Amino acid sequence: MSATAVAGNRTIVIPRRLGAYRIAAKIGKGGMNHVFRAVHGVLNREVALKVLPPQHRADRERVLRFKREARAGAAVDHPNVATCFDAGRHGDWCYVAMELIPGGDLEAERERRGGRLSERLAIALARDTAYGLEAVHAADLVHRDVKPANILLGANLTPKLADFGIAICPHEQQDAEVIGSPAYMAPEQIAGRPVDARSD
Repeated sequence: MSATAVAGNRTIVIPRRLGAYRIAAKIGKGGMNHVFRAVHGVLNREVALKVLPPQHRADRERVLRFKREARAGAAVDHPNVATCFDAGRHGDWCYVAMELIPGGDLEAERERRGGRLSERLAIALARDTAYGLEAVHAADLVHRDVKPANILLGANLTPKLADFGIAICPHEQQDAEVIGSPAYMAPEQIAGRPVDARSD
């Protein structure tokens, strides 16, 4: 049995297995990627499997960003950062296996609470997310897309910073194009100037 996902006007068929992972159910979509709940066939560990479909394999920049996201996620080991376990390729499919965090994201939690968080909860979430961001910066990375939708909520509403799709090392050559989520970008990021940890 295969899983299906919609990409634009097309329905794509996801293989039942990608590498060591058995696809269980679709849990999300972002940009050109699809995210599935999957199970490692040997370890029996449930993961969130982010998948880049074959139709994007010719997009060299997209594939490089996908690989860079996996490396960035694997470079940080902190309780307030979503863990990246594995990455690989299965035929024409690229995938990244990440910690499965079933609590949804902070944006959805805020909406669930009527658009407002209590002061106490907001301060606790901001503090713990900052701890995770500090670990990201200690690994010489700039996230560049810190926003409520990229803060996942684990047990007891523990925030975990996720989605390193546009993270960079500040010493690397940076993108000429403006990239990020406009409502959450620092002025220098919007202006296309070099960014560093302060931009996050």
